[in-house]
Amino acid sequence: VSTQSTETYMGTVFNAIHHPPFIYTNPQTEETMFFYPSSQQQFVIEGIIIAASLLGAATSLIVMQYHITTSKSRIYQYLVFMIGMGMTLYLLDIVYGAFLMKYNWYPYKFALKDLLPAITKYYAKLKKLI
Repeated sequence: VSTQSTETYMGTVFNAIHHPPFIYTNPQTEETMFFYPSSQQQFVIEGIIIAASLLGAATSLIVMQYHITTSKSRIYQYLVFMIGMGMTLYLLDIVYGAFLMKYNWYPYKFALKDLLPAITKYYAKLKKLI
């Protein structure tokens, strides 16, 4: 969470120095852009979307950890784990998609199958705590 607050602060400083537009609408096509197409600039809404997604992912992990360790019901623990990990992965996918829009040369791809062993190991650790 401290990393998120640092990134949010850095984005706020960038916005204060450069005064970027909040959002852009093309006057000819009426198309609204939330993300600046280049990596050299950003819109204010872009920073807000990324910050909210990262904060939501961190919060879902913290809430998931709390509810799993305080509950006695295995069904409830499993449900909370699946919902919490689903929310975390969804929000991180939003951040990853925004990153790929700005840096389309990035060679690595996000694949859930690569994360499944880590998720299984994390769930096994949680089961030992209970």
